Amino acid sequence: MDTKLKNIKHGKGMKIAALAVAILMFFLAGNFASLFIKGFMNFNAFEHPTDVTQTAVFRSAMNVYIQQIFNVGESSEYQTFNEYLESPEAQSYSDRYYKDMEMAEAAYKLLDESDIEVYVDTQNRYRYALTYRNVRYFFSYDGSLLSRDEFYGYEFVDYEFTKPHVDEGTQATTALAVANDNEGTISYYDPSGSGGWPAYIGDITDALARLSNIGGYTCYGEGTKEETLAVIENERIQYLQDQYSWSLNNYSTHVVNSVKSINYAVKYKNSDRIFTNCGVTSADTQEQIIKKLGSTIWAEGFKDGKYQVLVGKSRNLTNGVYGMLHDALFGSYASKCIMDFAEFPNIEAAYFAFSDLGTDAFTVMEKSFNSYNQRIPLTAYLALALICFLVAAAMCIYLLSSAGKTADGIKINFFDKVPFEINWVLGLAVMVAAAFAAVFGVILEVEPFSYATQSTIELINTVLYSFCASMNLIEGILVAIFFMIWTGLNASLIRNIRNKTFFRHSIVGWVFKPLGWLFKKLKIWVKRTVGKIRYIVNCDYSKGQSTKFKVLAITAVIAFVLATAIYYFFAGVLMFSGDEFFGFLLWIIGILGDVAIIVFVVILITSQDRIMAAVSDMRKGELTRGIDKKYMPPFMSRFADDILFMQDGLQNAVDSAVKDQRMKAELITNVSHDLKTPLTSIVNYVDLLKKCEIEDETAQRYVSILDEKAQRMKKLIEDLVEASKASSGAMEIHSVKLNLCEFATQAVGEHEDELKKYNIELVLKLPEEPVMVIADAQKTSRIAENLFSNIRKYALEGTRVYIDVAAGAEYGSIIFKNISKHPLDISPDELTQRFVRGDASRSGEGSGLGLSIAKDLCELQNGRLGLQIDGDLFKAIVALPIA
Repeated sequence: MDTKLKNIKHGKGMKIAALAVAILMFFLAGNFASLFIKGFMNFNAFEHPTDVTQTAVFRSAMNVYIQQIFNVGESSEYQTFNEYLESPEAQSYSDRYYKDMEMAEAAYKLLDESDIEVYVDTQNRYRYALTYRNVRYFFSYDGSLLSRDEFYGYEFVDYEFTKPHVDEGTQATTALAVANDNEGTISYYDPSGSGGWPAYIGDITDALARLSNIGGYTCYGEGTKEETLAVIENERIQYLQDQYSWSLNNYSTHVVNSVKSINYAVKYKNSDRIFTNCGVTSADTQEQIIKKLGSTIWAEGFKDGKYQVLVGKSRNLTNGVYGMLHDALFGSYASKCIMDFAEFPNIEAAYFAFSDLGTDAFTVMEKSFNSYNQRIPLTAYLALALICFLVAAAMCIYLLSSAGKTADGIKINFFDKVPFEINWVLGLAVMVAAAFAAVFGVILEVEPFSYATQSTIELINTVLYSFCASMNLIEGILVAIFFMIWTGLNASLIRNIRNKTFFRHSIVGWVFKPLGWLFKKLKIWVKRTVGKIRYIVNCDYSKGQSTKFKVLAITAVIAFVLATAIYYFFAGVLMFSGDEFFGFLLWIIGILGDVAIIVFVVILITSQDRIMAAVSDMRKGELTRGIDKKYMPPFMSRFADDILFMQDGLQNAVDSAVKDQRMKAELITNVSHDLKTPLTSIVNYVDLLKKCEIEDETAQRYVSILDEKAQRMKKLIEDLVEASKASSGAMEIHSVKLNLCEFATQAVGEHEDELKKYNIELVLKLPEEPVMVIADAQKTSRIAENLFSNIRKYALEGTRVYIDVAAGAEYGSIIFKNISKHPLDISPDELTQRFVRGDASRSGEGSGLGLSIAKDLCELQNGRLGLQIDGDLFKAIVALPIA
């Protein structure tokens, strides 16, 4: 018996081929995309320049470099620091410090003449006090005003203060100032809250604050005026030294020193000064300068504000769509020199030349251009990149869809057994590194000058120079690494999910595995607790729980009484707070109301209890019990009468139904008995005829038909008798513990050969744990036999029939699923009625009693038979109580 699920076969060779194609396509996609970006952003490929010096990116980089040359030339004019001190720039920096000195001298003059008192606390912090116009003010180290209490709260070195006596009625002691009136009485006030303090006090505050900002915290009294002025002078000299050092070692200097493939010569007006790196002197003519520049590729010059090409070709680069996009992404775009001679009025002429000597950004740019410039249309690179990427994506989708699938089922490898968190952390780290390297390479190719001239990456620039011609190939490798790692991580995840080992092969699953046992125990405890609560709350009269309902009702009454205690509390408050009559009246009304409510509720509960007990008896079939209506309220009495009328109606209906059922059973039994006797004779005589030597073929055929019809009628009568017994409950049930898995396996084995004759395949699915139910093995076998007989008669030939065993909270189930050969234009409830068949033509065999008998046998065992129809899919569910 084949009960395995059929697996889709995915050959190992097919997967290896798909993997190889995916890697190759991702590599080509990255390669072509790199060429596209390089051509579009760097070299304006729509115009196909023949030389890198005729591209916009070269011109833009040269403009930046020329600007740096001029900046470095300007700063290199000062050979020594003393020369720099005499420059206008240094003089402008010094003017600010000279003003600081003047303000410091003025502050010292004001404070020295003010008779201000200087105090130092134990933490070496300075505080000040000053008496002005008979008011004493207190200041912090930075000039801010202090309150009198805050000032006297400090512990000063070598000073002890006696706080003045404060008479009653004086103002708060937190005032900012303290004053003596003519009688010597001390008073406090806040001058800032009543029009502000005098302008003189404001000047003192500003002077103290100005000095505290010099050299960190230079407080008045901490040093002399000369020492403070010396601090300001030292700050001026240090600042100018920093500016001079920065001008010699700033970014522009690094740019100029790192570029080796550009020779330059800058002449300054009204002097013989030359700024150059190729030996040009002030006496050289233009022809000599061109010769010393030493370039056979490209050279240009600027003289008297005019531009001229000295070596190579000139090309009019237009902005266009490329120029606007480049400007939006990477800043200013320039087809010609952006240098403005007005910014450098001292420059008379400047010359620049490019050669392929040296290893810097410009030679990297040239190599990159040469690797790209193959006269291939730009759109072709983009189209090839998209096609290759789509093919690679298709291969990856195939690899993911077939991940883990083999002819023998789902398989995982060693890589899948490593916790997926570790795989993803390491994989994502490699992917981030590959992505960063790819993006960094594209940036260096798109804007090589802006980045590759910094000293911190000169070594990287040198390496890029060596690999520049193959940079697009490196980009392809990085793209392939990125996407294949991503595909591998997802494939491993899918294999674990399909193999149902996701949590087993994860750190989270390993950590939370011990909690599974605790969760199971907690689930059992919660289930039991909920059951107990439901038992307490749900008063089931059929189980003799009427007393419990009374207890709950009385508890509710007591809760109501307790709630009314609040009412009595307020009534008592009124009674003892002066309004005795009204409080006493409320008290009496509350007591009388509670007594009336309690009596009414007790009567209501008693009446409800009697009615509920009667209804419970009705449910159990006791339809002759009366209801005591003594002391019942009128509406409850009418409710009881309605219940009694229903009871009488149900009794009549039950009596009539029992009588009809008995008559039907007797009719079926009598008719079956009356039919059995002649039918037995017919069967016997047909059997005798079959043994006779009848030579007439027509007679033999008639005898065969009689035998077939007689046997069918015999089976119909037997089914009719069994259906009658099952529906009337006349059968004896011997319930035992039954393993539903073993039962299903045995039943499938018994009927498998029979169904194979009709080309019907049985597929059995069993759970990992056995499913134990309470059932009669013989009756359950008859149920299974009827359902298999139904499958044999009505299932579509050449299809599969699925038999599943499942366990629920209350029932264990066997589920039969098959495809019907006839359209099922009938409801499931009708199929379980007697003499109803699945084929409307009734052309096939069958009595229409099989499902009806199976349903009755399930209900006799406290189970149920459920039928579901979905199109041509027929599903039968046999549910039996869990043991």
